[in-house]
Amino acid sequence: MDDKAKTLQVAIIEDEDAHYFLIERAIIKKIPFSSIHSFKSAGEFLEKFIETSFDIIVTDYQLPDMTGIELLEILNNEGNKIPVIMVTGQGNEMVAVRAMKLGVWDYLVKSNDFFSLLPMVIEKVAHERNLELSLQKSEERFKIVFENSPIGIGLYDSKGYPIEINNSLMNIFGISDSKDLKKFTIHDDVNMTDSIKTKLFNGETVCTELCYNLDLAKKAALFNTIKSGTIDIDLLIRKLGSIDDHGSSGYLVIVQDISERKNADANIHRLSQQLLQAQETERQMISRDLHDKIAQDLSMLKIGCETLFDNNGHPTEDINKRVSQISDILHGIITAVRDMSYDLRPPGLDQFGIESTIYQYCEDFSEKTNLNIDFNSAGINDINLNPDIEINLYRLVQEGLNNIRKHADADHAIIKIVASYPNIILRIEDNGKGFDVNKRLAGLTNEKRMGLRSMEERVSLLEGKMAVTSHPGKGTKIFIEIPCKEKNNGLEKNCSDC
Repeated sequence: MDDKAKTLQVAIIEDEDAHYFLIERAIIKKIPFSSIHSFKSAGEFLEKFIETSFDIIVTDYQLPDMTGIELLEILNNEGNKIPVIMVTGQGNEMVAVRAMKLGVWDYLVKSNDFFSLLPMVIEKVAHERNLELSLQKSEERFKIVFENSPIGIGLYDSKGYPIEINNSLMNIFGISDSKDLKKFTIHDDVNMTDSIKTKLFNGETVCTELCYNLDLAKKAALFNTIKSGTIDIDLLIRKLGSIDDHGSSGYLVIVQDISERKNADANIHRLSQQLLQAQETERQMISRDLHDKIAQDLSMLKIGCETLFDNNGHPTEDINKRVSQISDILHGIITAVRDMSYDLRPPGLDQFGIESTIYQYCEDFSEKTNLNIDFNSAGINDINLNPDIEINLYRLVQEGLNNIRKHADADHAIIKIVASYPNIILRIEDNGKGFDVNKRLAGLTNEKRMGLRSMEERVSLLEGKMAVTSHPGKGTKIFIEIPCKEKNNGLEKNCSDC
């Protein structure tokens, strides 16, 4: 026995005292953690059967009040699940066959080695019973999870026909009758892409998000559904080993309806884009006011200060000195205001385009920081880019160079922008000290330095991809790929539509 902490309750139905004594001694010797209950007749046993929990029943075939076969029939009518071992002094093939048909777990003849054999049979039967009970509990737990899971679960055979499906799977597709789902295979589903079917054919696991067209399924007469339109689902299909008595393989299908999540993500994405656009619009307004009004007024004030005494004689040296100092201060303020305006919104972006603006920014940044910057571009001037793409490309270059200045300890950087259908590719590289990418990205949420995270979010809002490669002492490379969107007669369109 595997579980020796539990006492094995054994009922022995035997009317001969000598045989019972030998049986009891043999069992206790081999299975010391057993508890033996003695009964001289079937009737006596049946009186205690309901109120006592037995693990094994050992009965003689020939009893004073009935045969062991008759006892088995009574127990079966009572719905007995306790293993029964039948013993007899005379080997009778017909009795043995009858006993096996009635569900007896083993059948023994009282031979010379009977008393040494019986305890081993009891142990074997008890072990098999424990395994059966464990399996039943596992099946019950699985059934509870299967039936109550909010996730759609289906078990399919090797040909793709449903064997068992839960209510959640039916609810996801708006199906009221499980028979509807059993009319077709997963290979027949018109919503399954060629890529998914190829993976299934090759025995690969499918894990993907799928826009499922319910109207298309109805049109193909796959099933009846109360729903219409499309739903977004998270789909997992995994090939299983043997799932039936014949050793056939099959599929586990898990489906989640992620339509609400996708809609929420789309709303968040749209609101984030609107927020970014509103922020850029506000920056443009402030930039224009700073450049066209405040900076101009300060310039006029500086000129007025410098020409204050042109027609009023010769001021003293002290006054000239003070006027010169005021002029220098005004010059510094004008420069700061124009720099601020330039940072908020580069004035040349609308006039000269993205390529010239980034080139000029790199030149100015290099002059201010002594960072040698190589700027290269290709194909950008051939595209009438959407303004949102232009300003975000500029911001990405701006954030990338500021990160290099603050953290990289580099003296050389490379900026490359290439229009590569259907995307725009931006590369930002430096020869600085580098860093461990995984550690840095994992710790960004707990740090005030949000440069990389900010760039990632900006790229995500543009529906692009960003990859960072860096190693300590070997510099950093940032690769950004953004879908190209053009402005055509005031209307936005993808480059792939051109």
